[in-house]
Amino acid sequence: MMKKSGVIDRIVDQRLAVLLVDEQEELIVPIEELPSDVFEGSWLIVTFDGEKRIHVEKDMKKTVESKQRIATKLEQLREKKGSNFKRK
Repeated sequence: MMKKSGVIDRIVDQRLAVLLVDEQEELIVPIEELPSDVFEGSWLIVTFDGEKRIHVEKDMKKTVESKQRIATKLEQLREKKGSNFKRK
């Protein structure tokens, strides 16, 4: 069995989740096969047996780290003063 890391890129029609697995592979999964508390941007651990997906679980640690990293970057952008563009 092999475990891969993936993130929910988007949810389509509240039925299907598009996962980006190992940043190179798209995997489409029915939403009911995912943990109930996931959302776009949630990180998951996907377990495969060969090519068959057999289990999906939430990677809480990676999800929290990602949210914190994004929040820090947004704060840095908000603190940045001025513009790089000059008025004529």
